[in-house]
Amino acid sequence: MSELLKVQQYLESRGLGFIVPRLISPASGVLVIEVSRDRIKRVASAGQTSRRQLSFLSKALASKFGRPVLITVRDAQSLDDVAASLRAVLRHQFPDSVTDVYVSFEDAGSALVWVETASIVESAILDAAQLTANRELANFGISCKSFEIVAPLRPEPSTVAVLRSVKILAPTSTAALAADIVRRGFANPSEKWLSHKLDLARKRGLVLRDSQGRYSLTSVGLGVVPTNRSRTSSDVERMLSLARRKEW
Repeated sequence: MSELLKVQQYLESRGLGFIVPRLISPASGVLVIEVSRDRIKRVASAGQTSRRQLSFLSKALASKFGRPVLITVRDAQSLDDVAASLRAVLRHQFPDSVTDVYVSFEDAGSALVWVETASIVESAILDAAQLTANRELANFGISCKSFEIVAPLRPEPSTVAVLRSVKILAPTSTAALAADIVRRGFANPSEKWLSHKLDLARKRGLVLRDSQGRYSLTSVGLGVVPTNRSRTSSDVERMLSLARRKEW
């Protein structure tokens, strides 16, 4: 039985069959639930819900299914068209950053926007995406009340995690670094994000960049990366990497 079907059965068992589980995002694991505005009243009753009940429901679903939950409000067709337009604009203008867009309307004049990213995105790009969302919604006379990022499932690599990959692969390109970072269980960094991280490390004297754009650690950088005697230490991984490349 699919997880969405289990969610639907759970909702129906609580008399909330009119609330529809739409999707589970493969990128962030978010469970997206949709409810029609005409079902939302000040006080919950049979066939109706309330903002307070939706808040409790979100927490209950997150606890039961172990996923973050977004509850979006479906409105009149005209507002659904606004949401579709915003989604299309953001995905077109930021194709390497924006995976999906979820929109919920508090009323006809204000919207809550969640932008999902499949990789770690530079903050400047996210700021530009928010400005685009504000402008697009304003064209319809709607204010963007909140703009939030739905992060990838995997954690963002720290500076030390990035330096560890540099140590293992040096001299290495950003593409090879990104692949190794993902292999080690972190979120996939965009090229701009990773280049910015490496540039900051270079300014701190931790990294060197050669004429071919490849990165290596300085002696200071080597001292920053933890090491031990285990089989998974960075020193052992470095030797294995050199052996595979026959660069002894």
